[in-house]
Amino acid sequence: MRKILLASHGTLADSMLCSIEMIMGRQERIKTMCAYLNGENEIESRVEKFMKERSAEDEWIVVTDLFGGSVNNEFMGYAQSGEIRLLSGMNLAMLLTLTENLDNLNGESMLQDVMSAAQEGCVDCSALVCNGQMMEDF
Repeated sequence: MRKILLASHGTLADSMLCSIEMIMGRQERIKTMCAYLNGENEIESRVEKFMKERSAEDEWIVVTDLFGGSVNNEFMGYAQSGEIRLLSGMNLAMLLTLTENLDNLNGESMLQDVMSAAQEGCVDCSALVCNGQMMEDF
């Protein structure tokens, strides 16, 4: 079964899951890993434990908050060996698209749609207003 792990510095992963569930309802196939809470520096052991305890039958897509950050870096070796699919730069648009299409992700093109949603969700709205490009729908 395909599943998602949201992993972040601080509680961002938990907050993202809360927002997803507010919009889409309960999500049994999404788990979170929040690093560096209460001054703890345990990300390496937590990632190792997650990788050892996960079911071999499950396909995991891990989404981290920051490319090149310590949380992302701990998963890079597992991505390189093909044990997980690793995406970085989590935002709500990306996660809603990923969650909605979790059962339909076939190949690279669908994951590219997920990454495009992440990029398209980042908009300088002030520039749109200043340039007179504000959409009538808003």
